Formats: sequence, structure tokens, C-alpha cells
Amino acid sequence: MIWCKELATCYFGQSHTLPSVATLTYDHYITTYLQLQRLADYSKSQRDYWWRRIDSLPEAIKLPKKDNLPSFARSPGFEVRRTGIPANEWEQISKSITSRGLQVSTALSVLFAEVIAMYTGTDHLCINIMFLNRLPLHEQVWSIMGNFNSTLLLEFDFRNEEESLETRIRRTQKLFLQDLENSTLVTATEVISELNSRRGSLMEPYR
Repeated sequence: MIWCKELATCYFGQSHTLPSVATLTYDHYITTYLQLQRLADYSKSQRDYWWRRIDSLPEAIKLPKKDNLPSFARSPGFEVRRTGIPANEWEQISKSITSRGLQVSTALSVLFAEVIAMYTGTDHLCINIMFLNRLPLHEQVWSIMGNFNSTLLLEFDFRNEEESLETRIRRTQKLFLQDLENSTLVTATEVISELNSRRGSLMEPYR
């Protein structure tokens, strides 16, 4: 967004209105971020949060595979499939979700996880969730470009068959907000590494 905004400013001949070049660089930001990760005072509470939960997290999902495929068909690949919901229907769905105090993104993640659960035959799984993790480490942090994405391991527990969809979304939303609060310095990669170490085996990566 920063690049697009400044490009548009230049395109329309308003380059003189651009802010001064930031003295902070992405390299400076990452160096400071990594230092914070290594400082126990900053990361201990987040690490404790995940370490308390880690033994109860499920194994990585195992996606179904077709047996006896010819050699040329065994290489993994992707096929893009698209569908859509009419705008008026989507607006009604969105309003129905938000009117209950729920986030649309959480509802969609639960539905996505339920589809994965159906295809994998499991009712307890984790999925890597990507989120923007641009910490306010400097007053110019919103003026620099770089990869500020991070990941957390969101748990989906569908073992209670009597639980309604709304209750399931609400519970997942509460868990996600707790996870997000404890994932600014501890990433899904670190959690999975610790999980592998405790279980004494190399787990398949979470999707």
C-alpha cells in the first residue's frame, strides 16, 4: 500500500507532497525484532502461553492420496477452481455473521477447516494462519516496506458434535484473539519445532 500510494502521488504530479525519506530501514526493523525474540523479558510470557498448550495440539493433518498412480501423476500440483456468491447474498451472509458479534474472516476459517476435516477424516486439527505483524518499534515503522507477515498455529476442535456452528465460530474467534496476542514474538515455526522436539519425531508441516 505504501508503494502504490507514493507511486500514485508521483503519477499525478504531486511528488513534492511526499514525506521525507524514512531513516528507519527494514533491515534495522528485523534486527531489532530478532533481538526482542531473544530477550526472555519480552518473549517469555508468549512462549509460556504456547508451551502450556503445545502437548494438547493435534498431529498435522494427513491429506488423502490416491494409490497406484502412474509415475507421471505422482508429482504434487495445484489446480485452481473458482466459484462465487452473488453480491446481494454475500452481503446478507456478512450481515448475519457480524450482527452476532462475529468476524467474517473467523467464520470463513472455521468453514474452511470443516471442509479439510471432512476430507482428512479428523475432527481436531491445526492450520497455519498468516497475519500482519508490524510491531510499533519505531515512529517510522509504517513508512517502510518489507515482509511483515508472520504465522500462528490456530487449533480447530470439532470433537463436540452437538456444538452449533455459531458457538464453534465464537469459541474459535476467542481462541484466535488469545493466540494473536501471544504470537508477536513466537511464530508457528517455533511452536512446531518445539512440538517436534517433545514428540521425538519430525512432524509433517501444518497446512
